Amino acid sequence: MASKSLNKAMLIGHVGKDPEVRYTGAGKAVASFTMATSDSWKDKTSGETMEKTDWHNIVAFEKAAEIIGEYVKKGKKMYIEGRIQNRSYDDKDGNKRYISEIIVDQFLFLDSAAGSASNSGEQRASSYAKPATSASKPAPTHEYDSPVVEDDLPF
Repeated sequence: MASKSLNKAMLIGHVGKDPEVRYTGAGKAVASFTMATSDSWKDKTSGETMEKTDWHNIVAFEKAAEIIGEYVKKGKKMYIEGRIQNRSYDDKDGNKRYISEIIVDQFLFLDSAAGSASNSGEQRASSYAKPATSASKPAPTHEYDSPVVEDDLPF
């Protein structure tokens, strides 16, 4: 029996910088940005609240990249779901560098849209899920995972 594996990352955090959108030679959009996730706990010896922040490199392609490039800004809270990819490259000085990235499969905007939140503090959310292809799993059917078309965006 062949062994199966799973490569899935799920993050909720804040965008660390405005996404940078560029286009491949074939005209496909690629967006990259950083996301911060934080964890806090109470130190057992001092009783002091401690906090640790981890930074993640996020990369989105095609339609997801275009939506992210248009609507995501530094400081926005997001849910990102994707796979972890490790790669290496040579920097400008010829040194080999290694990087880990989260390749976006789905995302969700968690901040309220400007001017559209109700007085009760309700958060508006938009999501994007890659359309299914014959080689991939079926597209999620949950309302919060449904693909977004531009007309569906709440802002």
